[in-house]
Amino acid sequence: STNGSSVIYYGTITVGPNANLPSTFSSLVRLVTVSVTWTTPKSGLFQNSEVHTRSMQTQSACYGLQNYLYGVTNSI
Repeated sequence: STNGSSVIYYGTITVGPNANLPSTFSSLVRLVTVSVTWTTPKSGLFQNSEVHTRSMQTQSACYGLQNYLYGVTNSI
């Protein structure tokens, strides 16, 4: 719960391939999706509880994205 209320947040993290990238990068760059869902309780006589969902996406790359954007190679 947050701020003493009865709202509980549920979250998921999904990691998978990014279909928008060329196949040469598909094994090295992943699309990360974070989703959070919560339900607000009833607050009045005629109000129903509401389910809310928010999500965001980012990319994660082996050795960092700068290597793919600027052509820097890793010497490891």
